[in-house]
Amino acid sequence: MKTLSLLTRRADLSPEAFRRYYEETHCHLAIRHFPYRRYIRNYLSCEVAGLDFDCISEFQMQTGFAAKDIMQSHSRALMRDDERNFMRHDRIRVATVEESVLLDRSVAVEASVAPRHALLLSSAGLSREDFPRELKNLAQALSRDVLDLERLSLDLLTPMAGSVFPFDAVLWMQFAHSDSPRQKVIGRLPGLLAALSVETHTSSQEALERGYVSFIP
Repeated sequence: MKTLSLLTRRADLSPEAFRRYYEETHCHLAIRHFPYRRYIRNYLSCEVAGLDFDCISEFQMQTGFAAKDIMQSHSRALMRDDERNFMRHDRIRVATVEESVLLDRSVAVEASVAPRHALLLSSAGLSREDFPRELKNLAQALSRDVLDLERLSLDLLTPMAGSVFPFDAVLWMQFAHSDSPRQKVIGRLPGLLAALSVETHTSSQEALERGYVSFIP
């Protein structure tokens, strides 16, 4: 199961200091104590009015590792202690994710750092069934119309207990030859709340396997 977290830097830290601590210290601690299958940090390229977070993190554990095993573990306690060094605990929000890859034209190995776009979406009154169906239909049209659209994936979110999310889904977009999404792409999406440019940091499979030591129950 994939999860997604919204993370906010401490008020006394700059976005650069927040990112540096996360990449150079915290993510290595996380990799050491959790058996990740995927671990991705998406840093907002600039502040966006109305949004109170600095990073969207994506996590997926190895098969058979249950989320309930995480929250009460000593490994999670170690992470919680370190989080106080660079982020605000009161603004951490977590959701489980139903992920759909709608388009993948990528041919190269994913870079460890790359530009991406996150379109934050509200279901806008549509049902849980109709909302992804409408987005997927639009994605098929976009894959024909936008030739440099390299990868498109949809995350449908279910907030975990105690978390209130400001959006219901994220449409992740990656372009082959452009650093900004096309206006015609944005204008056709239902329930669009914000279009974010992000710098995506992906831990490689090699780094995840090499860095993992042990999970502490």
